[in-house]
Amino acid sequence: MSASFPLQGKVRGKRLQTLSQSPRDSALGPYAGGGYTSSSGKTIKLMRCSFKELEVGLNAERVVLGKVACTVPNAELVPL
Repeated sequence: MSASFPLQGKVRGKRLQTLSQSPRDSALGPYAGGGYTSSSGKTIKLMRCSFKELEVGLNAERVVLGKVACTVPNAELVPL
């Protein structure tokens, strides 16, 4: 775990533990369960994959779940 987060900074222990755990499939929302039905009524089959399994270009019928570990401050007043 220390290799993933070498400098804890202001991250508390419990938050660090939460960040290091794998995300749950329920976090995929409507895309959980291997597919969804589009607004046109077409059923789309989805395969959950890791970031390593993604290819350059289009990754049709794939869904990736990850966590944001940090944010970079923006000098502008309203970041887009």
